[in-house]
Amino acid sequence: MSRNWQRAAIECRARWRWRCSGSFGSRARLFSDDRAKAHFSEHAQCLAILSGLLEDEQCAQVGEGLLNSTELARTTIYFTHYLFEAYRVLGRGRRAHFLNDFRCGLIWESTGL
Repeated sequence: MSRNWQRAAIECRARWRWRCSGSFGSRARLFSDDRAKAHFSEHAQCLAILSGLLEDEQCAQVGEGLLNSTELARTTIYFTHYLFEAYRVLGRGRRAHFLNDFRCGLIWESTGL
């Protein structure tokens, strides 16, 4: 039974890599939101990092893009949990605290609360 699950995991990983290979763009080595590689978001980078399927080098590249790119569509308050988890995986938990304070400040300002 264990061998069946291990084989299924290997097949699933191979399929994921094949399907996502078309989404991994040369633009700052980030995952795109579409096949045309025209749209990039924090969402796609977070999910790629949290999947655990990236090689260390690729995870580092995606992490650098997530941390430094100013062109990514930002996560909403509802998805920010995954962003913070991605920062934790990257060893950048302190960044999450700063970002949380900054984004919450913007939310409070925009709502007048």
